[in-house]
Amino acid sequence: MKLYLTGLGWVDDAPTGHRLRWSYPLQAPDGSGGFLGLPDTIIVERAWMDELSPRKPETPGESTALLSVPASWWKVHGDIIPDGWIVCRFELPAPVQAVRFTYRGMTTRLRVFDSATDTLVAERSVSDGEVVLVEAADMDRFELLGMGSRFENFRSLDLFDDRGLSFEEIARIRVKKTLDADLAAVTPRSSIPTTLDAAEWQEFVTAAQEGQASGPADLEEGEASPWEIFGMMAALRWEHALLFGHGFFDGPRTKWPKIDELKRDLLLEKIPSGKTAVYRVREKDKRVGPSNLVICLSRPVADLTAPGVPLYGDPKVHFGIDAKTDKPVFEASYNLHWQQTAADALGVRLEEETSKSPSIGGDLLKESIENRTRFPDEMPGEGNLTRRREVPFHDVRVRCRACATDAWDRESTFSAWSPWTGLSFGYEPPAPPLIEARYQSGAATLTRQTETPALPGWLPDKVIKEDAGARVHVYRQKSGASGQPRLETVTVSAPVYVGARRYRTTIAGAGTLSDFLGGFLVAPPFKAEVTGVSGSDVYFEPGDGGTTLFPAGTAELHQMPTHLALWTKVAEFDPATLPTELNVPDPLPGPDGVSDTVAYHLRLKALGKVGPAGNTVRAVRIPVTPTVPPPFIAEPLGVDFYNRTMIKLTFTNPLSAGLYTVWWANGTPGDFAAEAVPGEQRAQSPYQNYHLFDSLSLPLPQSAGRTVTIGVQQVNDGGGQSGFVTATLLL
Repeated sequence: MKLYLTGLGWVDDAPTGHRLRWSYPLQAPDGSGGFLGLPDTIIVERAWMDELSPRKPETPGESTALLSVPASWWKVHGDIIPDGWIVCRFELPAPVQAVRFTYRGMTTRLRVFDSATDTLVAERSVSDGEVVLVEAADMDRFELLGMGSRFENFRSLDLFDDRGLSFEEIARIRVKKTLDADLAAVTPRSSIPTTLDAAEWQEFVTAAQEGQASGPADLEEGEASPWEIFGMMAALRWEHALLFGHGFFDGPRTKWPKIDELKRDLLLEKIPSGKTAVYRVREKDKRVGPSNLVICLSRPVADLTAPGVPLYGDPKVHFGIDAKTDKPVFEASYNLHWQQTAADALGVRLEEETSKSPSIGGDLLKESIENRTRFPDEMPGEGNLTRRREVPFHDVRVRCRACATDAWDRESTFSAWSPWTGLSFGYEPPAPPLIEARYQSGAATLTRQTETPALPGWLPDKVIKEDAGARVHVYRQKSGASGQPRLETVTVSAPVYVGARRYRTTIAGAGTLSDFLGGFLVAPPFKAEVTGVSGSDVYFEPGDGGTTLFPAGTAELHQMPTHLALWTKVAEFDPATLPTELNVPDPLPGPDGVSDTVAYHLRLKALGKVGPAGNTVRAVRIPVTPTVPPPFIAEPLGVDFYNRTMIKLTFTNPLSAGLYTVWWANGTPGDFAAEAVPGEQRAQSPYQNYHLFDSLSLPLPQSAGRTVTIGVQQVNDGGGQSGFVTATLLL
């Protein structure tokens, strides 16, 4: 358990001076079955160093506090090779507050832990040659997936190290006495009027009193403890920490708190000249050790810079029915992403506007949102927020702007407004399931699933019932290449984390990327569903569990077979009167001699949007039976070298295009098809549309005046055969 301190250099705005705040381990065990609770007194100490200048940042997002640390305080470890097979690890002998190194190896995920509590304190993607900086209260274990990686020029910073400085006491903050103090007694701890009223202050004090009265037996899994609730209240503003004895400012004052003991002659009146202040705090009763060191440079702190314009990702609106009112509810969901240009910013304050609905009207809605939440896998210099909220109707639009906030109650100017953004309507009712399809005479018959003891039937939901324009659409897969899903080999950039477990990669080598929504991005062994497309960028989620992402290079995009662009709408039905068998006129050419299949599925259209595809069923189409040829006259042409009888057939009417076979049988049989054998030419095309030629292998001896029957039938490539037309021939 440790006492952590953080600080900010000279602030000209009141309260003027160096600002400090600390975090005491209130809920740490006290050794006798209880919690440490509030300390009686915190002693603020200051030491002096020669004047320092801030270093230039080596990595994006490097904080002002870290840039103030002398280079000599960093410990150099050289090159580190993590040890392991699938998960490689490296552990420092003691926890530190910052590390910096150049990563060498394949693109993968780096996870950083505090071993004392086995807490994940940071997680991010790392690529070869990237300079990596990680800051945390405590960390000592580093893990990544894959072998052959190296941490080049690994350096660490321990701010709890003794640097041989001479500290002097400048203030004693009576923390525990705050429990019995009213708002008027603690207001002099600040130099400006408080934003709290008496009732809010009493709520704050009550939270601390409940924490003091709590013990380990009062903790409930999944519930915030009393001390955690108090900590959240103190963290909302630096002002709260200051008033409750968890903060301090070293600067000029006009009011002096009677509750504390301040060394008036030692407190700063202006920016120190020629020297740099170093602070630490310690507990008078020494239940925990002194805090880490904080350096405050002798120069005014720069104002916070405004964030980049917030961008909306995957904006959707979902439809539901309120269980209490039985009325429709529209809920928007989306990700907000922005560039956090201010290294010292802790979060942002967002102002969001929701437009009127073009369909139902209404008012322009405005909302202000505080966001200070950061996740271990978020990149420095970036901010993300996932929102779910109710909106008046599915066709409203939204826009947003942001200002940066820090841990010291400062705000930047606002960014520009984002463009008005529409929401993709997420109402996707399932289509009625089908069990079979038949096709005959230019029409398809689709049989849908009805309710059985084993399977439920389909009924229109409340939206479908109330939407007069709702329809069940019947789709047929397009024929040929236009109905086949695309598979494109493309060039991809290394993935970039954009928040909420989503990544972005830039694609080159394929057009109309929207065709791949719902399909897959494949870079073996990696495979993930494409969840969003914007310009040349594709968004995806790797899925649960440890996944090694792909490097920049070659990948494949696979289109979903049910993508709407691959199907043609051929009919629609009223869902309120949907029959069990759907008769769909669908005249199609062919099949040309070969059997084929035709695929169908259903989709529901409601509230102006076509929903997802239902299951696909296929109907087999049998080729049309060829027509019987017209009558003909048979004429013998003689005997060839092999004693085969050559004949010529001349038809009374021209033959249609196609193939024909010549058969023969001895005499005049009653069942020609059962006794006939084919000629030597088998399937052939007619000569000049009137003539066929063939050779018949008649058994020897050939007798004069012999009668044979000649038959002709039309055939096709699919095995279809017409009936025979016959004629007798006297040899």
